[in-house]
Amino acid sequence: MKELRKRSIMWIIVSYSVPAAMTLFITAFYNIVDRIFIGNCNGSVALAALSICYPLSFLVAAVGLFCNGGGRSIFESYLKKGQEWKANHTFGMSFLMTAASEIFLTIFLFVFMEEWLRLFSVTESTYTDAKSYFEIMALGCVPQGLTLVLCDFIRIGGKLKEEILIMALGAIANIILDWVFVVVLQQGVKGAAIASVTAQIISALAAGCYIMSKKSPIKIAKKFFIIDDRLCTRIVKGGLIAGFIQLLLGVVVVVYNRELNLWGQTIAVSVYSVTASLLMFFMMLAAGIGQGIRPILSEYYENGQRKLFLHTMSAAMCFSLLMTGMLWILVELFPEQILSIFGADAVMMTIGVSAIRQNFIIAPVVSIILLGVSYFQAVKKEKIAMLLSFLWQIAVLIPFIYLLPLRKGLMGIFLARPICEGIMAIIVIFWIQRSYSKIKKMTK
Repeated sequence: MKELRKRSIMWIIVSYSVPAAMTLFITAFYNIVDRIFIGNCNGSVALAALSICYPLSFLVAAVGLFCNGGGRSIFESYLKKGQEWKANHTFGMSFLMTAASEIFLTIFLFVFMEEWLRLFSVTESTYTDAKSYFEIMALGCVPQGLTLVLCDFIRIGGKLKEEILIMALGAIANIILDWVFVVVLQQGVKGAAIASVTAQIISALAAGCYIMSKKSPIKIAKKFFIIDDRLCTRIVKGGLIAGFIQLLLGVVVVVYNRELNLWGQTIAVSVYSVTASLLMFFMMLAAGIGQGIRPILSEYYENGQRKLFLHTMSAAMCFSLLMTGMLWILVELFPEQILSIFGADAVMMTIGVSAIRQNFIIAPVVSIILLGVSYFQAVKKEKIAMLLSFLWQIAVLIPFIYLLPLRKGLMGIFLARPICEGIMAIIVIFWIQRSYSKIKKMTK
C-alpha cells in the first residue's frame, strides 16, 4: 500500500474498483445472455422459466462463498507475511471444501428436483422449460464453484489481468454457444443451459491450467491438500457474511416469483426477469466499487490513517452514486428499448415499461447501502454488515412485496424495492454518520 500515497484518492478508487466490478459483471453475464437469447427466440413463457430457476445461481454462489470467502482474506494475509506454505495450504482447503460441497449440492438438487421446482414457484405453463433448464444447470454447480474459487485466488495472488481474461473467456464462449444451441440448433432453454454449463467448464479448465502453470502465484502439492480442521473452520467463518447475502438474494427471488405468479401470472414473471437483469448492473457496479475499496479502507483504518479513511470512503460513495446515477438515467429514459432487447411482445411491453420505471425510481441509492456494508466490514463491524444485509433483503423488503399488492395490485410488487431501498438508505446513512463522528474524534 506504500505506492498509494503517491496517488490521488480518485485514482485509487477507480483503479481498484473497476477490475472488481468487471469481474462481477462477467459473473452475472451468463444469466443475462441466456435471457436475451431465450426471450428473442422462445418467447415470454420460456423467459419466465429462466426466472423461476434464477435462485439456483445464488444457491451455487452461496455454497462457494461459504467454502471460499474466508479463504481469500486468510490467503492474502499469509502472502503479505511471506508464509507461502500456509497460503498454499489455505488454497488447498478452500479448493477441497468447494469441490466437495458443490458435488454434494449437485446430488441434493437432483434427488429433490421436484421439491426445488415447487419451492421456486414453478407453474404448469413454465414446468417443462424450467425442469429442462434446472436439471442441466445443476450439473454446472461444480465448474461454477471451482471457477469462482480458482479465479479468486488468482486475483488475490496479484494476477488480476489473468483472472479477468479467464472470466471473459467463459463469457464469450457462452455468447457463441448460446447462438449455436438456441438460434442455430433451436434447443430452447435446454440449449441455453448447455451453453452456460459448457462455458463454465471452459472457464474452470482455463483457471485450472493457469493454477498448474509456472506463472501461477499458487504452488500445487499433495501436502497442501491435507485436511486441517481449524483452518477449514476459519475459512467458513470468514465466508459467512458473503454466503449469507447470496442466500438472501435467492430467497428474495423466490418470494418475487411467487407473488408475481399470484398477481400477474407468467407474463409478470417474464417482466421480472428483465428487471432482475437490470438490477444486476446496478448492484454489480456498486458492489464492485465496495469490494475494490474495502481492502484500502481496512489498511487505512488499521494503520490509524483516519483522515485518509474518511476521504476515501466519501469519495467512493460520490463516485458510486455518479456511476449508478448515469445508469439510472438510461433505464428511466429507454425502458421500451431495453425490453425489446429481451424480445418483449406487446403484452409484456405494456406491463414492463411501468414496472421498470417504478422498480428503479430511486435505484442509485443501492450505492449507499452496498458501500455502507463494505464500510462496516472494513472497520471490523461484521455483525452490523450482516444485519444491514438481512434488513435490506429480508426484514424490510419481503413484507413490502406481500403488503403493497393488496393496495396497488401488480405494480405494488415492483414498488416494494424502491420503498425498501429508501428506508435502508436512511438507516445506513444514520449508522455511518454515528461511526464517522467517532472516527473524527479519534483524529483530533
